[in-house]
Amino acid sequence: MRRFTTVILCLLVLGNVGAETLRIGVFLHSPVVMQKNPGGEPFGPGIEYAKAVARALGYEPKIELLPLSRIFPSLQNGDLDMSLELGINEKRKAYILYPDKPCFVTHPSLTVRAESPLASIGSIDDVYGLRIGYLLGAYPGSFFAKATGVTFEYVAGDAWIAQNMGKLLSNRIDAILDQNEFSCLAEARRQGIEKKIRVIPLPGEDVKGYVLFSRKRPNAEALVRAYNALNGSSGLPDVNTMLQEYLENEKK
Repeated sequence: MRRFTTVILCLLVLGNVGAETLRIGVFLHSPVVMQKNPGGEPFGPGIEYAKAVARALGYEPKIELLPLSRIFPSLQNGDLDMSLELGINEKRKAYILYPDKPCFVTHPSLTVRAESPLASIGSIDDVYGLRIGYLLGAYPGSFFAKATGVTFEYVAGDAWIAQNMGKLLSNRIDAILDQNEFSCLAEARRQGIEKKIRVIPLPGEDVKGYVLFSRKRPNAEALVRAYNALNGSSGLPDVNTMLQEYLENEKK
């Protein structure tokens, strides 16, 4: 954590005292965005990155922790200026501006119990008959687009990873789906049960997470241009590196 925190502190000098606020909507998704106690301040690599983006653009970040279901309506009606960790959707382009490149890249995965006979996944046939825990309202991904013989059991709320982990270890489900390879591992390390699970990557392409800007923001296009100039350069930290550093520190 120390290395990426140092990078963030260096970026703070780009912010302006008394700068205009940039309202940034985030949702709980460990280890990108976390919360120690209900009602507490969100933290994690995603929060540090969002703050760095706002200040590098010359704004003071105002972080708003919301359920995922409220993020997109709030971007659409202008209650939020920005969000992050979300994919491109053609329908959303009517009210969202996307930058040229993602802020980080992950890979979809299934998390199973350590004793599970499932060792690798090459096709949809390998997961036939599984009961899979996932987040209510979230897109399961193209791998499951034509899946038959797979049962999804959905949970809602900010603690959905922890809820599904409990169901997995009590044999109520066979696997947990997520669009990244970090979340279940981070939760298992938090609980001290890393040896009880195994994370298996799914076939297919990586998942690209973007910073999103609401078209309702008067200078939205200028913000996207400025972000494009910073993204991928030394002007902003690398989220994937921040995530790896966080997980390594959690392991110690």
